[in-house]
Amino acid sequence: MKIHLKQISFLVLSILFVTHTNAQNSTKLSADFSLGIPVTFFTISPDFTAIYQAGLRYSMNKNWSIAARFASKTFQAKTGNAPGILSPSGGLASDVASYKNSFYDLGGSLQFNMSNLLGLTNSKFMPYATLGGSFQFWDLNILRINGTSDKNSNSSFTTYGSRQMNIIQMGLGVRYYLNPSFDLNVSSEYNHVQTYFMDGAYDDKKLDTYLNTSFGVSYKLGAKSSKNLADWESKNKIGEKNNDKTTTKKDYAHWSADLNLGLPYLTSPIGYNPTGMGGLGVRYSINKFISVQATYNYGTLAGDHTTESTISGVIADPSNFKSFNTTMSQVTLRGLFNLRRIFSEPVLLREPENLNSWNYYAVIGGGFLYYSADVVYADNTKGNVTYNKGTNNFVYGAQARKHINSSWDFLAGIDYNYNQSYYIDGVGATNDLNTHFYINAGISYKFSTSNKRELVDWSYANYIFPRNKTNEVAIDQIPVISLPKVVDVPKVVDVPKVVDVPKVLDVPKIIDSIKIVEPIKIVEPIKEVEPIKIVEPIKVVEPIKVVEPIKVVEPIKVVEPIKVVEPIKFDEPTQYLVDTSITEPEFIYNVVVGCYSVNKLKTAIRFKNKINRIGFKAKIYLSKDSKYFRVITLTTQDENSAMKMLRKSRREIDPASWLYLYNKQ
Repeated sequence: MKIHLKQISFLVLSILFVTHTNAQNSTKLSADFSLGIPVTFFTISPDFTAIYQAGLRYSMNKNWSIAARFASKTFQAKTGNAPGILSPSGGLASDVASYKNSFYDLGGSLQFNMSNLLGLTNSKFMPYATLGGSFQFWDLNILRINGTSDKNSNSSFTTYGSRQMNIIQMGLGVRYYLNPSFDLNVSSEYNHVQTYFMDGAYDDKKLDTYLNTSFGVSYKLGAKSSKNLADWESKNKIGEKNNDKTTTKKDYAHWSADLNLGLPYLTSPIGYNPTGMGGLGVRYSINKFISVQATYNYGTLAGDHTTESTISGVIADPSNFKSFNTTMSQVTLRGLFNLRRIFSEPVLLREPENLNSWNYYAVIGGGFLYYSADVVYADNTKGNVTYNKGTNNFVYGAQARKHINSSWDFLAGIDYNYNQSYYIDGVGATNDLNTHFYINAGISYKFSTSNKRELVDWSYANYIFPRNKTNEVAIDQIPVISLPKVVDVPKVVDVPKVVDVPKVLDVPKIIDSIKIVEPIKIVEPIKEVEPIKIVEPIKVVEPIKVVEPIKVVEPIKVVEPIKVVEPIKFDEPTQYLVDTSITEPEFIYNVVVGCYSVNKLKTAIRFKNKINRIGFKAKIYLSKDSKYFRVITLTTQDENSAMKMLRKSRREIDPASWLYLYNKQ
């Protein structure tokens, strides 16, 4: 299998892993992406290279997890051995002029969380040990000193060419908790590879083992602050409300197109002349943390130097070249990680209150280079080196974006391009690869955005968006509500002439000046005036005792017999509900700290009891025609009391607590 097909499969797999996270609701799965730096124990040491890895991990519990992993790597080197005759076996290190061997691995591992063992239960660091194995498949390309090439054709490779190489892996690592969605991961694994052929010197009978140290990020699928990945149960936070179908979800755009211009710099012994390069890219922002981008860059690379040689460059030595001018096309697929969001945002409130002016990104990706180098040799003859099969290219970079308006962003960045080719400058004789830097700046156009619709990269808490009609209103949109002055009079009923006085109660103090002279005569139905406002409670000296029934000349029409339950106290505006049953909210202003579907009553009760233990008097209510239980810390008619409790709830329970206006009518 060719290396470029492996790289494509790796990148496609990575994208599938990331995009799949949006549909997950699990707290046991995480996707890992990492870059490995190998230290080899080969007979012929390779050039500096990288191992690209992606995996999916399942946390069975807080101590054990299993993982599947895919890796892609290429080892290559030039030995500097002079042309000559092969040894009888042809497999000695002295028989190899160069090699470029590509591999891809499919494997799995078992991981043990050592946090409890080391007393780090509540720490943000999670050390772990791993043991696993992989099947390694390859594409071998070895050039011998006699000019022959082994590309899976030598009989010595037949056995290995028909089956995979086996790898046993063991190592240690540590994860660092960033927030509910992301972890950083560093690990080091010893790879015991059961083959001699990775460096082409198979006659040494020395297994080609290596140590792989990896740096990466882990994306926890479906995790949130109130329910973390199983490994991080100690990080669970109270107060994150469930999604309510009555709440409008924020609407963000996801597509953008980039245009950039810049200055490339190629590492070459011939020297460097300033040239230009430009590029186009199409980017899809999966969420506010991660985006993927396809790019195409086109430009030239050039250099020259003085030389005293007069020999033609057919003898590949830098002193035999005067200059080069290379035209290059570059196609890459990249991942962009929004560092400002990953590192700077609080756990429970990831979106900033206001729009950030700048966002900063880490860039990693890979693709292919297609180039044609025109060279001038020391004897002034000219030549050309063209490679259109696709040289592997890996990109590591940094980028900054500035928000201009809802449609445009400014961008600037620098890319380090690790190119697996010696011939971009046309020379090809040195042991140093032709890598290059690209410093660039440009603009980005955001599709389907407007003043009320932003790209998801720029999401923020005070973002204005259309709301559906709902009883839940933002605090700053609460209308001033006043109760009606006139109340409808209930049904009028006839009462017997003799009215029994209810049970004797402690009644407010009677004003001495009020005396009953004769029975009250009512000519027409009672008309309601405004509700009576009682300034302060009135106290009685002793209960009133009625000696004989009151005689009424005419039937009195009243509302209904008045039933006095107990004196109403108005000494404070705040009223806490004391009824333990689940009913509709009692009053208009309700401070909500949690919302749960009707099949999650036990969860709602546990949450209510948990916050009550820290000093609150929360109750559970079910609004009319609602499918959600609401955990409410205060229900009251007084707006000021509600706002005071809302601020306290946001400070001590959940910053996302909100005010719910409820009208029974």
